[in-house]
Amino acid sequence: MKYIYPLLSIFLVTGLILLPNQFDVPERYSYFGLGIVYLISELIYDRLFKKRITGEHIFILKSNVWIEPLIITTSLIYFFSIQPLNVWTITAMILLAHGGLSRMNRERKAYYQVTSDGVWNLHTQEQFIKPDRITGIRISQEEIAIDTTKYINDLQVKSKQLKSPRWEELAQRFMELKEVWLKEKE
Repeated sequence: MKYIYPLLSIFLVTGLILLPNQFDVPERYSYFGLGIVYLISELIYDRLFKKRITGEHIFILKSNVWIEPLIITTSLIYFFSIQPLNVWTITAMILLAHGGLSRMNRERKAYYQVTSDGVWNLHTQEQFIKPDRITGIRISQEEIAIDTTKYINDLQVKSKQLKSPRWEELAQRFMELKEVWLKEKE
């Protein structure tokens, strides 16, 4: 189910790029269509993402992932700006800018959910850390670090990165789960 969104986006973008060559449609309409598809797909994904982050035990960290959508959006707008400027290309650039800003805003924060089943990354909808792979948990005043069989510090949360909840609440939650996770291993 999680692969349907990217596959549909790739199919639509490919169709909009190849459409002008096949049916003698002016490229400016294709750019406008590409801008609309990008904006609508970002709005749909944003809405689905907001539904995912409504559960319990979610913590939010500052993230630098927003740099990727900034570069992609800037590159697409630059590509459109070297085309002959008209109403369609300018509108496409505006639509791309709105979609890119929406994505940058969403990805300024990293959302994780901590449950007895492990740590879930809500951006990718995948289980980030499974309890059976945890080898140790270190909790201090400045940092929470989870070691796994794969990596040392597989998840590292610093108090300066944390946006929500308060540090004491998150540390308490990890202390509770530390007993559950490591007890299951023994």
